[in-house]
Amino acid sequence: MTEQNPIDSPTTLPGWHMPWPSFEVDWKKSALIVIDMQNYGCNPDAGVAQMLSLRYPEIAGYYVPRLMDTVIPAPSAS
Repeated sequence: MTEQNPIDSPTTLPGWHMPWPSFEVDWKKSALIVIDMQNYGCNPDAGVAQMLSLRYPEIAGYYVPRLMDTVIPAPSAS
């Protein structure tokens, strides 16, 4: 059995400045569905990523690779 990374949470990412869900999530029954990606949220050279890089580089160091390696390639993985 492969070891899984811990679930992202205020405990595992204490410096995160974006909002967290205000409800409990059952991660074993959850999936990420991306409906409409916008340039503002997923272009590493603009929008959210650029703001994070300038103001919160430690968060950008997590956000941008996670976005580019996990979220965006998902459609081609199926």
